[in-house]
Amino acid sequence: MATAVEDGDGVDVPLMVAVGLGVLRVHESLSAATDFAAIADRLTMVPLLVELDADVAVVMGTLAQGSITPVMIDSLDQTITAVDRARGFAALDEGAAANLTAALAGARALSAQAKQGPPQTASLTEQLASIRTALSGTVSAITQPIADPDVTLETGRLEDLWAAQNPLSAEGLSVVAASAILTGDSGDTLDDQSAELRADLRTESALIDQLAQRYPPEDPTVDALRSRVAERTTLMQDVPRRERAEQALTDLKNSLFTSSDDYSRAVAATSAGLAAAAAKKSDMLRADAWRDSLIVGTLLLAAIAFAVVIAGSLITPLTAPSR
Repeated sequence: MATAVEDGDGVDVPLMVAVGLGVLRVHESLSAATDFAAIADRLTMVPLLVELDADVAVVMGTLAQGSITPVMIDSLDQTITAVDRARGFAALDEGAAANLTAALAGARALSAQAKQGPPQTASLTEQLASIRTALSGTVSAITQPIADPDVTLETGRLEDLWAAQNPLSAEGLSVVAASAILTGDSGDTLDDQSAELRADLRTESALIDQLAQRYPPEDPTVDALRSRVAERTTLMQDVPRRERAEQALTDLKNSLFTSSDDYSRAVAATSAGLAAAAAKKSDMLRADAWRDSLIVGTLLLAAIAFAVVIAGSLITPLTAPSR
């Protein structure tokens, strides 16, 4: 009888230890799934923030050019509303929330100015820089805690697309400034504006080279962006020549709009990839949690069954009739 008890204890204790470790594993899996679900909610904000930046840049650039339309302002207002609505579900930390509040305030102020009339170009540049700084701080706070390689790849690609797109605003302002020189509304020189445009194009080209590392070699996205930079680099060579400057500036504006569309398509595709990667990771973590729960449940049932068998083996000799 003593041997039966010892054997039962010898098997039962390791089994219960395994159950305890399994429960701990289930808790960790569920916590990881819950944490990533919160991260996934915040990640849905990132494409919206990039879209807000793009809409702000379009309004700023067309406002400076005097070519803004109500549709552009409406697009900005709709994106502001979408971002404001999404942040209610994103559970941002204090720093990210403060940055986002500042960015939305700046975007609303820009929208109000666009409806009233064009302010000074310098003021627009400062506003855009302030909004972008706030948006960048928000995106960094959202993406920094992510360790999953697939999600990290897509967020990095989105951030690099955003960075490469940013010089378009400065290029547009150089075109606007050069146009003002042709009409006699500015005392600057076409040579100075050409130098500014050349520097901005170099910046965009360098950022596209950095972006290229996020794409496979055969992907056409980077080639399309590079071709537009090459096009503008060729066109801007005619800007210092007054007899050719007007046509060159018109072609530069068209090239900038085409580039903006190219970036928008790339951002949309990357945003879809980000959503898919986040959903895949979230599903995997939930599946791991359910699997671990099943294993622990099976171990627990085995421990109960084993305990019943051992108890039966101990009680039977005691209840058997004496001979």
